[in-house]
Amino acid sequence: MSLAWLALWVTVIPIAQGWSAVAMMSGSMEPGIQTGDIVLTAPSGDTPLEAGRVIVFDNPAGTGHITHRIVTTVPSGDYVTRGDANHRVDSVPVPHHDIDGVGQVLVPVIGQPLVWAKRGQWLHLAATATAVAAMAWASIWTRPALGDRNVHPSPERNPRTPATPMITAGVVVAAGIFAAATVTNISHSDAAFTAATESNNNLLGTDTLDPPSSLIASGTGSVTLDWTATTDTYASGHRVYRASNPGGPYIQIADIAPRTTVTYVDSPQGGTYYYVARAYAGTWESVDSNEVTANVSTATVVYLHNDPSPPVGNTTSQETLPLDFTAPTATALYNYDTDRDSSSGLAVFKGDGLNETDPSKYQRWRLNTAVDFDLKGTAQLVIWTAARDFESDTKGAIEVGLYDCSASGDSCILLTSTSLADGPWAATVEEKTINLGAVGHTITAGRSMVIKIATIDPSEDELWFAYDTTTYPSRLQIG
Repeated sequence: MSLAWLALWVTVIPIAQGWSAVAMMSGSMEPGIQTGDIVLTAPSGDTPLEAGRVIVFDNPAGTGHITHRIVTTVPSGDYVTRGDANHRVDSVPVPHHDIDGVGQVLVPVIGQPLVWAKRGQWLHLAATATAVAAMAWASIWTRPALGDRNVHPSPERNPRTPATPMITAGVVVAAGIFAAATVTNISHSDAAFTAATESNNNLLGTDTLDPPSSLIASGTGSVTLDWTATTDTYASGHRVYRASNPGGPYIQIADIAPRTTVTYVDSPQGGTYYYVARAYAGTWESVDSNEVTANVSTATVVYLHNDPSPPVGNTTSQETLPLDFTAPTATALYNYDTDRDSSSGLAVFKGDGLNETDPSKYQRWRLNTAVDFDLKGTAQLVIWTAARDFESDTKGAIEVGLYDCSASGDSCILLTSTSLADGPWAATVEEKTINLGAVGHTITAGRSMVIKIATIDPSEDELWFAYDTTTYPSRLQIG
């Protein structure tokens, strides 16, 4: 009787509700739905459809229908579609008026005879028809129960008796199976649905865009976020969201494209933050990834950069370089002074310390402030440095000053300074922390904060400095 109910679903009920039946003739969206399934569709009406809905629409390349899923909507209101098994979206957006129906109910297998007929597989069709006819004939007659037989039965006494209920079942079953090959209100579609159906009522559900996974956060002065890309290859990219409380509400802080880019560095003020990532394709967005927590130091952190930043190649030296809150993202250390030497990083020759006026004997970094900038707490310069040619027995010393300057950096007020001498100096690129002491000062809007370093006695020669890479994130910390 289950086949009879399937026949009823495919023929009577769709007509009564104004629905249509579509037989799936190909497997472009398999394996979720196989060829030979029947999909019942309802009229689309005038209401815009959301991303993820499965629709049947006119083939823009010719006759027939296509059954694909809505990925997003373009500004004109047309729908961008894609077969679930396809890696690319369809080339032509679908106007709303070309939609013939919206998938509602999936009826498996029952349309298989139509597939056989279209493919000319007449042997399959004939075998099925024969089996159905035999099953219907066998169900028409039934023998009497064993308890009703005489010891010497005779045809006159116990003839075979028609079983009226079985006649009905057999005929309906036969009609149910063979209807798929004969009913004229079943149309064909050259693409199959693959959305999973709900287990209870077999309704065709809306697809979801898979989120990125395995989100992790690292770092304290800045937060480096890494994740595994969404498995949906048609996705445009990922969006990063941040919240001050677990579970949100989240605000978007980054849009990362293409999909294969799976890292982002955030540099918020000190505090505890909660992050999630989402995949997106046009206006279609996934649910949240796993949430991660990051504890950012309450100290104010500004990073020493090259120009341009991130570095993309070797450059000549520049008297003043940028200083800002963005953590370095480059992985390669380039030569920042091709006019001085051919080594990676920056060479600063020995001179007269902070009073030096020769740009080859000092280096400055400047941060222009658009609002008042409070400097309160202990100031430390964390910088990576080495002796020239990585000599292992060379003495070295540097002097560092922190200034409040005009926007151009010409007129400056020294806030604090210190020096660090070491012997021998590092024979490899080594992290050194230079304590500048306590500061309590506000740099007013429109002025700038400047860091200046200089090589001084007892250095025996120039010193090398590394910065603006993820390996050498030289920085000023205050707090």
